[in-house]
Amino acid sequence: MRVRFSSCALDVGRAQRSQSDYLIGWILSVGLGVAWAIFHILIVLLQAYIFMMLTVVYISMAHEAIDSSHSPRKGETPMERSTAGNGAGLHGSASG
Repeated sequence: MRVRFSSCALDVGRAQRSQSDYLIGWILSVGLGVAWAIFHILIVLLQAYIFMMLTVVYISMAHEAIDSSHSPRKGETPMERSTAGNGAGLHGSASG
């Protein structure tokens, strides 16, 4: 006994799909695509906010460090202030 394959069997499978099946597939693909795009945009905005906040904190910390190193002590002259941080503690005395 021989089994014969014909294209009629394939046509029957295609005929069983209706227009509503294609419409449901199209709606699902578009709906999921829109949901993914919205999710992606929200993640991008969250990332931008986090990096903006990190930058603001970093710049404010650097600004505070500069302000605290340049603030004069009570009774300190400008000459004393300019020689106070000359690194004398690392290399011995400042004169030699």
